[in-house]
Amino acid sequence: MIMNRRTFVGATAGTVAAALLQTNLAACAKQEAYDVVVVGAGVVGCCTARELMRYQLSVLVLEAGADIAMGATRANSGIVHAGYDPTPGTSKAAYNVQGAAMFPAWQADLGFAYFKNGALVLAFDDADRATLEQLHARGIENGASETRVIGQEELRQLEPNVSPEAIGALLVPESGVCDPYGLTYGAAENAADNGAEFLFGQRVVGIECAAGAGASGWRVTTEAGLSVTARTVVNAAGINSDTLNNLVSATKLSIAPKRGEYHLFKNGTGAGPDGADAPFGAPFAHTMFQTPSEKGKGVLVGAVAFGNPFCGPNSVAQESRTDVSTTQDGLDYVLQQASRTWPGAAAAAAAGNVISNFAGLRASNAETGDFVIGPVDDAPGFFNAACIDSPGLASAPAIGTNLAAMVAAYTGAAENPTFNPTRQAPPLLVMMPQEAVDALVAQDARFGNPVCQCCHVSEGELVEALHRSLPVGCLDALKWRTGATMGPCQGGRCTGRILEIIARETGANLREFTKRLDDSALVAGAECEVPAEYANLPAAAAPEADAPFEKPRSSYCIPGPRPAGVYSAQGTIDLMAVTGCAPGTQAVIWGNTALAQECEALLQRLGCAVTHVTDRQLVRVEGTPRVEAAVFEAADGTQTRMPCDLLVVSRDMV
Repeated sequence: MIMNRRTFVGATAGTVAAALLQTNLAACAKQEAYDVVVVGAGVVGCCTARELMRYQLSVLVLEAGADIAMGATRANSGIVHAGYDPTPGTSKAAYNVQGAAMFPAWQADLGFAYFKNGALVLAFDDADRATLEQLHARGIENGASETRVIGQEELRQLEPNVSPEAIGALLVPESGVCDPYGLTYGAAENAADNGAEFLFGQRVVGIECAAGAGASGWRVTTEAGLSVTARTVVNAAGINSDTLNNLVSATKLSIAPKRGEYHLFKNGTGAGPDGADAPFGAPFAHTMFQTPSEKGKGVLVGAVAFGNPFCGPNSVAQESRTDVSTTQDGLDYVLQQASRTWPGAAAAAAAGNVISNFAGLRASNAETGDFVIGPVDDAPGFFNAACIDSPGLASAPAIGTNLAAMVAAYTGAAENPTFNPTRQAPPLLVMMPQEAVDALVAQDARFGNPVCQCCHVSEGELVEALHRSLPVGCLDALKWRTGATMGPCQGGRCTGRILEIIARETGANLREFTKRLDDSALVAGAECEVPAEYANLPAAAAPEADAPFEKPRSSYCIPGPRPAGVYSAQGTIDLMAVTGCAPGTQAVIWGNTALAQECEALLQRLGCAVTHVTDRQLVRVEGTPRVEAAVFEAADGTQTRMPCDLLVVSRDMV
């Protein structure tokens, strides 16, 4: 965990000593009582925290994870829906249209990636076309009036790569795309810069009336031992928001988790003429939906805010509120359905153009399907932002604004005359014109020192992110704030150098540093003596951008969770070099590249048990937060489960 100069961190990951945990809790509890406690630092919680700072209120945000946006905010389609789909008269309809209209102003204030690219909802038969007419009428009723139904000829003119089976579409010009993490990060930083406090690693387990505080006072306790009082509580706890509501209210809520799986492709996949690959872009300019069904808006084909094509999600009901594993059936289904829109989807995946696959959970209201937003009648001072699924991202600015106004009215808070709505966004060189990049490098040469070659992230950008208002509490936090390790090699070439920079800039103990979740330490083996020939290895000059690298696990479309302990051979060697620890105690190496052989010899030298697999297909990864096993399949279909706490993927060079 990294402490930050300006904001406050609560508990660290579970691997950190209890004494250090208690020290941090004491240091972070600046006061025992707050005007508002916001539970959850997803997009809704952070937007609400930002808007609360417009008033003279003391605000504390409690987040169970090690970073902002650890739930549905981090794993969704990133679409700013225009509002044609929600049922008229629902909270979803009202907040969707209001929130989508706020994005241009919020982007100007907070500096996150957002643009209107429009959407097309495809019809494949006459029944679909009739549904599009209904959606058009619904959009007008909701206030999203800039839609129209178009025929096949105009559709082909707008999108030449669309399937010839599509006979028409609903054109939605007001639909947009944003970076969900970027919006959340911007809102959270702006809230922190205006005085809000953020504590991470603080899972709320108790909310009850505070003794002596009257009916409107609440005592909030966390699993880590923190206890504070608040005049009001905002429940923005995502998938667990029903649980918190049910602690305080006789009006019970019930969330039915739904898993959605995605494929993410290399930038430029299918973006050229006749669907060929190109240096940059996606197969379609618009976000391409299929006519919705009772399961949702269906599998879409679009592009993230930074250009990479993607397809998904499916919609699978499940009991677990934590399992975000992908499945082979789910990933296959997504590709099959995406191929109705994009005929080249399956071929693009087979050609190795997939960077990653992932899944997220939606907090769907099991009873009404609608958002639950506002004060709870039998719990004065408790405000819900519960059951937020799609279009929650588009609705978030409006939900935050309206909830903050409700809280201010309840507490009688006056406006904050010193509130500053603007935030100086961090520099992202890949999004800047060359003259601006040159000027930045002239001021600080570290911005000219490449670290992540795939995504063109410099040392300067990493250093900047490590010293901003919000702490970097895990490796994935730095990944999402800068883009480092998000490219085709998935950090196989640069993770070691990134960790060196983290240690140099913050003094973090890399042996305890986590990937994302508690107990997801990057290394699991004992301290070791680093062989002299590997000392300072990651600090060597970065490889050329076009240098070969090991194809990562994610590019093979292998299902399962995304735990710590799955690395390339180069990444494994680098981790050992920078941490002084064996990356694991029981390793499975898949592949037989020269790097794999070098890695095997080194791990054995460090006393790690190694199983080397070269003649079978890796079909599944198991374990969370750290890898526990790899499942392989032989040519005859026989599967073998191999326990491990380190999985090295080094089968192919790209």
